[in-house]
Amino acid sequence: MNRAASVGAQVCFFPEASDFIGLNHEDSMKLTFSHEREVFINEFKEHVKLLKIHASVGVHEPILSKDLIANVCLWIDDEGNVIHKYQKLHLFSINAVDHQRMKESKYIEGGKSIVPPFKTPIGNVGLAICHDLRYPEMSIKLRNLGAEVITYPSAFISRTGADHWTTLLCARAIETQESISYVIAANQAGKHNETRESYGHSMIVDPWGIVLASCSTASREPSFCIADIDSSLVHKVRKELPLTRRNDVYPKI
Repeated sequence: MNRAASVGAQVCFFPEASDFIGLNHEDSMKLTFSHEREVFINEFKEHVKLLKIHASVGVHEPILSKDLIANVCLWIDDEGNVIHKYQKLHLFSINAVDHQRMKESKYIEGGKSIVPPFKTPIGNVGLAICHDLRYPEMSIKLRNLGAEVITYPSAFISRTGADHWTTLLCARAIETQESISYVIAANQAGKHNETRESYGHSMIVDPWGIVLASCSTASREPSFCIADIDSSLVHKVRKELPLTRRNDVYPKI
């Protein structure tokens, strides 16, 4: 965060599950209710305030009435206040016989709604999380609500990352081009434990599907990338490649 702010970043984007990645769902439940998690979030907010920037960060939250937790993305303003919170809608599951198995719904409760895009120093931002990336309906809905930037804080696994990560991010940017959509995706990187490894390669994609900046490494060494968000690009994209959806044939999202 310090390094990004020192070179002029107005907003910093952090990955999904920035507070912790547990060994299993029992470990995740325990860590969600830990004092250390509260300390992390409070110190994070204080540092955002100190640097006078805005930040997006993925964390876990307890659901006191249930034996489940929430996977959320927080938007923190330059005063250190959480002003928006989105709860992950689409929960990840993988059941590859020769690879890892995982089912988020065992311990995470899916969200119930989309958070309307909101004004920020880089334009109107729409919030999503990791596996939401595989559902274009969500990005189109955010675009129709006015999103100019969509962020996907992620812990995208290495098993699928090499083949799907960049393709999906570029697709989400391109398909929403009729109402500008930069895509910003901060991804966890490297091996977390014996059963979990994230792909890394955080990146920023413009509405033409061009990768403006990326963290080329998948190692656990902290890194960041930075790019300018140019809202005037919307006019260029709309003029060069206008889209005419046939909502008389298929439903409008």
